[in-house]
Amino acid sequence: MVPVHLAAVLQLLDGKASRVWDDIDVCPRTCPTRNATLCTYHRWFSRPDLLSRPGLLLQQPISARCMRVFLKFRMGCHSLPNVSGRWARVARAQRYCLHCDQHVLGDERHLVFECPAVQSIRDQYPALFATAIQTMQQFMWQLDIVSVAHFVMDCLITWMLSVHSISPGRLELMCNFLPSFLQILYNFLNQGATALSLITFCTFFPRLF
Repeated sequence: MVPVHLAAVLQLLDGKASRVWDDIDVCPRTCPTRNATLCTYHRWFSRPDLLSRPGLLLQQPISARCMRVFLKFRMGCHSLPNVSGRWARVARAQRYCLHCDQHVLGDERHLVFECPAVQSIRDQYPALFATAIQTMQQFMWQLDIVSVAHFVMDCLITWMLSVHSISPGRLELMCNFLPSFLQILYNFLNQGATALSLITFCTFFPRLF
């Protein structure tokens, strides 16, 4: 039996993983579409090597909901135009922001630094926008990462409400009615409701408001 040297195997695996990032473009906005997702994560969201205090993100005092939104934002699992445009087969250069007239790519950097539609959210977190913060990587890995996570969630919620034309008051009303909606749905299921009736009820529920 040929002996297996664990250190050598780990070194080979580490080298293979590192080669994924070889030849990655410098800027996610100008890189080829084929490598856009990898380039965005590597240049904007990966942990800097020289980070003075890495910390463990999952150990931060962040709610499960906020953590989920924040991690999905970092992984590109959101509905900003740079991602949703890919689903709709829109040319990458034409995936403009839907909330401003700057006619620029609606990506994560635009949401964080540029879009005037969420300027009121930025004003609530002035400490996150110090002069020294110039890049997405610097912004995402600030020491106050809890505030970064809440800022991202607030921006995405504001963006979503605007896209779907849902006012904060209407959203609050829908949330207040949610327990009743779930109870009605539960009763439907207990009474053997058909799939068509359930689909009809769920479709028209938002129109009640």
